[in-house]
Amino acid sequence: VVGTRVRQYAKDSTLHWIDPARILYTAGDGLFTIQKQSGWVVGGDWDLRTKRFEDRDFYGSLQERISKGIPWHELPYYHRVLRQIEEGRTKWDCNNREDLDQRCQFWDGLYEQIRTIGFKSQMDLREEGQPYNLDDEITVNIGRDGDLLFCNGRHRLACAKVAGVTRVPVRILVRHAEWEEFKGRILSYAAANPWQVYAPLTHIDLQSIPSSHSHQRFEMIKENIGHSNQTILDIGANWGYFCHRFEEEGYGCFAVEKSEKQLYFLRKLKRAEYREFSIITESILDLGEKGSLKYDVVLALSIFHHFLKTEHAFRQLKTLLGNLDTNEMFFEPHLYSESQMAGAFANFTPDEFVQFILDNSRLNRFELLGVCDWNRPLYKLWR
Repeated sequence: VVGTRVRQYAKDSTLHWIDPARILYTAGDGLFTIQKQSGWVVGGDWDLRTKRFEDRDFYGSLQERISKGIPWHELPYYHRVLRQIEEGRTKWDCNNREDLDQRCQFWDGLYEQIRTIGFKSQMDLREEGQPYNLDDEITVNIGRDGDLLFCNGRHRLACAKVAGVTRVPVRILVRHAEWEEFKGRILSYAAANPWQVYAPLTHIDLQSIPSSHSHQRFEMIKENIGHSNQTILDIGANWGYFCHRFEEEGYGCFAVEKSEKQLYFLRKLKRAEYREFSIITESILDLGEKGSLKYDVVLALSIFHHFLKTEHAFRQLKTLLGNLDTNEMFFEPHLYSESQMAGAFANFTPDEFVQFILDNSRLNRFELLGVCDWNRPLYKLWR
């Protein structure tokens, strides 16, 4: 039993370009087809019956052929398919051994094409005048936790994985009902803020949801971060955008977020993307009073001004700055004239705020990198 079809939407033809390494498991292949179930939302346990994609016999046989040069007719996948053909089944128009041998030559050619010129979508093939079928893309299903579960196109996906390409086009076929419910919660949050989340969402099924911040800050930080740094502390991580992005770059990331409302989305999105960054739920001000905090890089983006609003938080901020043992800080201050600072215990212009940090921390140099969303400046401070 597949489960309960909750809703049927229009056929989803959107192409998402992703790293094929993101597709770890397979579930729903053989249950759903692009001709019949595209756009469906389906409940049930189909997404729990998973198998690692790389445990499939075609992937293993292709890997053996490429790495060791073993002929197809000596590989397990070939023998399984040949046995099915001899039992009377037709596989890819193959009715005998000779047909299968030709098909194996096709797979060799497909692998070599993907290895040398990259992966092309069916639309790319159409534009180049080559044979194509717009319904013949790699398809994935979205599980309840956001997993990208392989559904169709195993030969092309296996070739891409073995060839080491980093971008393939995929289409989403079926979404689990619980994932659709989670998306609904995000959309409800966005509707109240108004129709925006705070920072871009990285999951392929959420990237169309608008955000009040763009990718600009990440790109500026990435361009200016020290290459020898390994750990990043993101203070006020919200839903973890910077941890998602910098983990992809190879950094060990730590997300500080104490709001239960934001933690719900932070944890769900971390799981959906298989991220490994750590989540710290204690107040950064309380942590700062416990002693030295050693991280190579600190992200303090539109957060420190909240600690200027009361005398107690202001004094805690000074203690925190003194206990931060860091090589670099990327700092985005508020603007002095913002209405939220009316009645605050202290207020600074951006340059004054930078000097306040230098005076109270181990950092001694700074550079203005530019102006970001909301017209707020972004600084790099280092020692």
